[in-house]
Amino acid sequence: MTKFDRIITVMVALFFIMPLLTAETEGEQLFKNNNPAGAVPLFEQDIASGTASPDAYNYLGLAYYQTGQFDKSMETFEKGLKVSGTNKKILAYNAGNSAFAAGNYTKADSYYSLALAASPDFTPALLNRANARLKADDLQNALTDYTAYLEKKSGDPQKEQIGQMIGLIQAELNRRADDAKIAAEQEAQRKEEEAKVQAEQQRIAEEKAAKEAEEKAVEEARRKKLLEDVANSLQDTSTENMSSGTEDTIEYNSEPELD
Repeated sequence: MTKFDRIITVMVALFFIMPLLTAETEGEQLFKNNNPAGAVPLFEQDIASGTASPDAYNYLGLAYYQTGQFDKSMETFEKGLKVSGTNKKILAYNAGNSAFAAGNYTKADSYYSLALAASPDFTPALLNRANARLKADDLQNALTDYTAYLEKKSGDPQKEQIGQMIGLIQAELNRRADDAKIAAEQEAQRKEEEAKVQAEQQRIAEEKAAKEAEEKAVEEARRKKLLEDVANSLQDTSTENMSSGTEDTIEYNSEPELD
């Protein structure tokens, strides 16, 4: 076989192989023709059979997302993250979008962070994480993300809106800081007033206890003196009542007898 023949053989082989390499599955065709509901069971079958391409997880997750099945969408993207050869950055990003759509902003934050860990310059994940943090009322971190996004994407068409958002967040953080300062001052004043009230209550209680103790001592002294006076009144020491000791003397009327 000549060199020319070998080239022709290779070209013919590639002619038959290339359609196989670029051929779309039926599920992919349905998905791209805006029929995600019809594509779902086909992708499910492919994945269950173990013959699906790594991209099947992303397609199925997106099909679930487009049909409003956000929990199944997240579950599929999560499974894809564990499969070798899948695009982890895109799967994590899409999982974040599904979590965001489901209203689970904390989980969305985690997925977007995972996508950014894979690619720190993946600005769509940075912007969406900022949005998720804003929804979760994590204003300080949302402000950090929005600011970082504008630094990376200074020419973004939404630059003005994002700048306004940054201003609103900063104003809200300042307001909360002022409110927290006022609340702290009010709490300190409340505690100070409470301490004064307790001190006064303690002083009144001690004063009352001292007065009661004094009154009790006076009463005990009065009662003691009364008892002493009663005892003294029972002892008659006048001379008329004194005994000479003769009341019991034996009188002898006869002379004594002597032997």
